Amino acid sequence: LEQSRVGLLVDSVSEILSVQEEHIERTPEIINKDKASCIDYIVKQADRIIITLDVAAVISEAESLFIEGVSNEEDYCSNRK
Repeated sequence: LEQSRVGLLVDSVSEILSVQEEHIERTPEIINKDKASCIDYIVKQADRIIITLDVAAVISEAESLFIEGVSNEEDYCSNRK
């Protein structure tokens, strides 16, 4: 997934935020990584805490392999032109 461009379909978006880098923190060590492995960063902004997801952890291994396969096929097709 790291080399692929991926889009996700969602039901709705309630807000789009601009976040300054100093408000972004790594997931605290106190959080159990086994139970929260999909958490990537914590954003502390004003009176809110926002959790960002690690997309690679959310997508299953089968889905990831499918995405990589499609990406490789697109690379193959674009090189044939």
